Amino acid sequence: MNRSTRRAFLRSALATVSAPCLIPAAALGAGGATAPSNKITVGALGVGDQGTRDMREFLNHEDVRVTALCDVNKRNAFAARTIIAEIHSRQR
Repeated sequence: MNRSTRRAFLRSALATVSAPCLIPAAALGAGGATAPSNKITVGALGVGDQGTRDMREFLNHEDVRVTALCDVNKRNAFAARTIIAEIHSRQR
C-alpha cells in the first residue's frame, strides 16, 4: 500500500506554487521585452551580398531572430554568423 504523507504532499505543493516565480520576467514579455514565443525565427539560405542585406533587414526588427544559416561559400557563412552574433548580443 503506497500512501502519501503530509510532508510529501506539502513538498510537492510548495514546488508547484513556487515554480512560476522562477521564470524570468523577460521570458513572459515583461518590461517591454518580446517574449520568446512571440519572436519570428528565420533561416537564411545564401548569405552573399543580397542575402546578407535581406538578413540585416530582418534583424532590424527586435522580434525576429535568425536561428540558422547556410551558404556554399564558407567565408559568406562565417561573415553572416558574425553579424548575427553581434546583433543578437545587442538585443539582449
